[in-house]
Amino acid sequence: MLHDRRLPGGALIEHLAVGPGGVTVVGGWSTAEPAAVRARVTAVQELIGDLAVVKGALCVDGEGTATRLHPLEVEGIVVARTKDIAQLAARDGDLRDYELAALVDYLDAALPPAL
Repeated sequence: MLHDRRLPGGALIEHLAVGPGGVTVVGGWSTAEPAAVRARVTAVQELIGDLAVVKGALCVDGEGTATRLHPLEVEGIVVARTKDIAQLAARDGDLRDYELAALVDYLDAALPPAL
């Protein structure tokens, strides 16, 4: 996981999860909407090319009805609770351990911390 990273141009990515199935860009409900997350997914995919698949998610955990929400997809972005997004981020895939480590190192260097 990489947290609070800046894309070229200044946009903030709240969370990046890297696993065998690729990269998951995660935005928080209070600061993003599906279109904003989708734009960040596109930017990360352009950055890493065909090294891995990039998916987007919008986390809605919090008070109230979020605990009863079933995952859904809006404009290509999964809108779900933390648990469901964690399952998305941990999806199966073909990336090997050394490829994961190299991808994390690359993203860490290419996307500086925002704080």
